[in-house]
Amino acid sequence: MDIPNGDALVFLNEMTLSTTTLIEKELNQLRGVKFTLVRVSELKKLAANVVQVYDENAEPDMTRTTAYFRYEAQPILNPGDIAVAQKLIEANAKVMKRLDEFTNLGSGWRLRRCETLNLGVVHYQPFRGRSYVKTPAYIPPRSVINVKNEDDHCFESAILSALYPADENAHRPAKYQAYLRELNFTGIEFPVKVTDISKFECQNPDLSVNIFGWKSGLYPLHVSKQAGREIDLLLLTDIKDPQKIHYVWIKDLARLLYKTTGTKSESTHAAAVHTSSQAKPYWKTTEMTVRV
Repeated sequence: MDIPNGDALVFLNEMTLSTTTLIEKELNQLRGVKFTLVRVSELKKLAANVVQVYDENAEPDMTRTTAYFRYEAQPILNPGDIAVAQKLIEANAKVMKRLDEFTNLGSGWRLRRCETLNLGVVHYQPFRGRSYVKTPAYIPPRSVINVKNEDDHCFESAILSALYPADENAHRPAKYQAYLRELNFTGIEFPVKVTDISKFECQNPDLSVNIFGWKSGLYPLHVSKQAGREIDLLLLTDIKDPQKIHYVWIKDLARLLYKTTGTKSESTHAAAVHTSSQAKPYWKTTEMTVRV
């Protein structure tokens, strides 16, 4: 029996309450998540063969397939956020749009049944540099310049420390006070998110900025695609307060790479990009099955 696409929407709406409950449960534990929905459906269409073409009374053959209609990962940061309900409405609408597009573009496929709805939830913490974080002991001496800014402009301070190296007391913000208006931050909020680095580069086309994190060694967070003066920054995390993240200029990338790999590299940037010790992200998948 064919299932009208409208019944597929009923299927999604019936799952909204349980989906919301699961997302909010993970959100309360993780304090920030991304979720994705995948609706698994069985489709069918006529499979004409030679017998059917010449015999009108022949029993039609049906071809069946399993299709996956996905809604891309969306972030939710605050427990109790009304965005959970709103994003689920958007998710259902997009899943339905993809089904309609698939079945209405002459493909011949028709929905036979909705099999499952898979919910994936991943821990999400947006990387956003904030106020000063002390350089951890595991970072090799003299490999980074850590400006002790008392505001959320650590990204700007780190960039300026690279552009205008100080001979002494390089950690003092006063050393870079004269250059504060030289960079273009139009439309970029402070503290600066890693996802805004590309925008910063577009507005400052002579700079090429790479961002690295540290977890038992360097791993890349943002690799520049822009030619220009290369500046490498390390994003530090405060162990006592993981929400506090701070950019510092990597003055000696080779020294950090040696700490990571135990070997010296002629091509420090290539080595850094391909050296990744990033832990696997937390990911939980829940399958909810309803037969229609």
